Amino acid sequence: MRSFSVAAKELLEDVEREIGWMYETLHADGKTKGRIEYAVWSEVFTCPDCAGEVVFLDEALDKESKRVKESFPCPHCGAEVSKRSLQKNYTTKFDKNTSETCQVPMRTPSLICYKIGKNRFEKKPDKADLDILRKIEQMELPEELPKIALPYMHMTHERARMDKSGVTHIHHFFLPRAAHALGMLWQNAKAHPDFRIRNMLLFLLDQSIWGFSIQNRYRLRAFSHVNQCMTGIYYVPSQTTEVSPRFNLAGKINRLPRAFDNQYSKNLGVITGTGSTTQLQVTDQSIDYIFTDPPFG
Repeated sequence: MRSFSVAAKELLEDVEREIGWMYETLHADGKTKGRIEYAVWSEVFTCPDCAGEVVFLDEALDKESKRVKESFPCPHCGAEVSKRSLQKNYTTKFDKNTSETCQVPMRTPSLICYKIGKNRFEKKPDKADLDILRKIEQMELPEELPKIALPYMHMTHERARMDKSGVTHIHHFFLPRAAHALGMLWQNAKAHPDFRIRNMLLFLLDQSIWGFSIQNRYRLRAFSHVNQCMTGIYYVPSQTTEVSPRFNLAGKINRLPRAFDNQYSKNLGVITGTGSTTQLQVTDQSIDYIFTDPPFG
């Protein structure tokens, strides 16, 4: 599967040439540019005692134990607060893609992890970082990113209440920078001339989509900051890890060829079909095993 590995690495390089500036950040010396691996976004809350804004990640995260504190002092008035007592801040935004205004939880970048060569560093976002984010937010979203409304269903409206997280349409799952990265990756993968390699590239991207979304939780105790979405439910955390394309995909590009080699070397005959069980095009007593997966809930 060397041809897939080459195409996948070229895909990453092409996207970095086109939008690599979105993932650049200045080092502490103010001159050297680093490449962002991921940025951590935190929801902003309001203190119930003084109405001061509280960036949750900055105040609640205990970096030594790598756990979120049950309670902590408000940075403005010193009152003891917890996530339960804090009030979530919302901001009103006009969505050009739906021509509607929407209420979105206030989020702010709190931490940037980046590399210079083989060395990894962390920093608080500076003015240059915030200027880049504002520039990206003013750009039109890529056409490849779906902008359709979420269908009404138990998992989005009754259980998870995604509207409370500012998510009513598909594109709301992605921060602007991640939306541009994912859209460009998908567009370039679809343009690959070889049908077989093109499908492999789309498979690579398809299983990594949620890792680009706001559902990707920031978990200091986790082995990786990729694909940390809560399984089995739509859940948007208070701390989101926004990963770069390379950070999300580089490891998968190295692992997938082995899986593809195993699959194609067996030369298995597989038939996939969709239809009614009342009109199956198979002979009687020819099915060895049936697995039925009932709908959740």
